[in-house]
Order: sequence, then C-alpha cells, then structure tokens
Amino acid sequence: MGRRRGRGRSLAAASLLDRETTPDDVARTVLGVVESRAITGQTIVVDGGQTL
Repeated sequence: MGRRRGRGRSLAAASLLDRETTPDDVARTVLGVVESRAITGQTIVVDGGQTL
C-alpha cells in the first residue's frame, strides 16, 4: 500500500487542483450526468485538471 500512496501524491502534485481524483469524484460526476436530461454526447474528464 505504501507504493500506492507515493504514486497518489505524485499524481496530485501533477494536477492543477493539487489532489488525486477519487472514486467518489467519478461517482458524483456519473450521478450528475445520469440525472441531467440536458447532457448528450459529451466527454467529461474527471482528473483534477491534469489534461488542461
């Protein structure tokens, strides 16, 4: 588990929000998309700003 924590810190340091994306972040995004009747055909990136 120590290797995973170290890797997470480096991923967080590489993001603009300075934090790692969690499964909860992804789940909340999916829930928001599923509940919205107005979102169609979009790519939603949940990565803490790593791909900007």
